[in-house]
Amino acid sequence: MNTKNLTVTLAIALSLSLSSHAGTLEKQQATKAVLDAMFSMDVVRPEGVDLQASPKGFDGASAGESELIEFFARKKRLGADFNGYRHLGTPLHHAIRSGLLETTRWLLRNGADPGLRIRDVNTQALYPAPDALGVAVSVSAWELMDDLRRHPAYKKMPADDQARATWPYAMDSADKASMLLRERVPLPNFSTTADLANALLLQSLCFGQHRLALALLRQTDAPAQPRFVRQIGTSCDLADNSKLKTFVTFPVGEWKAVEARLQWPVLPFLAGQAQTAAQAAQLLSAGLQLPWNDPVATSQYVAGAMRAPQPAAPVLLHAIPANALQTALRDREFLMSWWLAIAADWPLPDLSWALAQVDSVQLTERLSKAAGRWRYSQHAGSRAKGTKDHRALDTAN
Repeated sequence: MNTKNLTVTLAIALSLSLSSHAGTLEKQQATKAVLDAMFSMDVVRPEGVDLQASPKGFDGASAGESELIEFFARKKRLGADFNGYRHLGTPLHHAIRSGLLETTRWLLRNGADPGLRIRDVNTQALYPAPDALGVAVSVSAWELMDDLRRHPAYKKMPADDQARATWPYAMDSADKASMLLRERVPLPNFSTTADLANALLLQSLCFGQHRLALALLRQTDAPAQPRFVRQIGTSCDLADNSKLKTFVTFPVGEWKAVEARLQWPVLPFLAGQAQTAAQAAQLLSAGLQLPWNDPVATSQYVAGAMRAPQPAAPVLLHAIPANALQTALRDREFLMSWWLAIAADWPLPDLSWALAQVDSVQLTERLSKAAGRWRYSQHAGSRAKGTKDHRALDTAN
């Protein structure tokens, strides 16, 4: 190659390089403008984050969805990437979280990847951070469920993967789980997604969701007795138990069907859902299997009943035969500690009864610590301020 041709070739290469660099820079600026525009709108701003200054050509203080979409369209022509991250999520994640329905739909049609996950800082979480569908479940954005599930990324997704993309993010709420069941989202099954299936079944029992429990147990791969039911440490200490309305119309027949398939008493799981003494009495008289003949089931019931609020808990606990109750408290250290802690907030007659169920040696070992709490208890303390009453507490057993 002669000198003239070499010079021309180098000039063309340099021109292409500069053009490519300019194009890359323009795309980066367009992508940044997209994120700046989103976070200049108060409706999108995450909690604790200051408003972003509006980019040129967009007034975030007064703009609505239509203006945001128009701005996005202009930046798309400049090569904006709608999968860029800021504040742990992409524009799609933030649009779903903020209730921007039309913006979400526009993004799905214009290159946003719904399979990208939130960059969750919680490395100890049981399940991966949610993708777009999981975010929609997390924030109850049910208006977007059809749009997301019709997207090619989800339409071709196997049933197990659909279950993993949705059900973990409904685990904190009975309403979310009920909605996914209504939307016919594939359930996790016990052969390929066993951990999720068992966790969801436990939630259905703890939240009083007989339809969800039956749907899980009626799957062809459901075990004869799920592995968690005989675990004493099984916890129903879930986020919104105080909001449950299970007992407004208690479906006795359905719970008996659950019990038959579970091959285990359901009372230990339902006990903590009673909010009043009347609801507790209704639960006990419903004709469900009583767990007193099995030490594990009795211990589970004691733990469940102690999660109920004060008006219901004594009714539930008084129903346990004395020998079964005293054995559970004597043999389960965590139940004993918990028993003394919650009894501190009971009226004096119930507190005295609670202490009478405790082995005298065990009570003596814990008496000074328990008495310290009694002085600050909500109910017992207000009734035991005098020396006489304190002496009565100290000698109740």
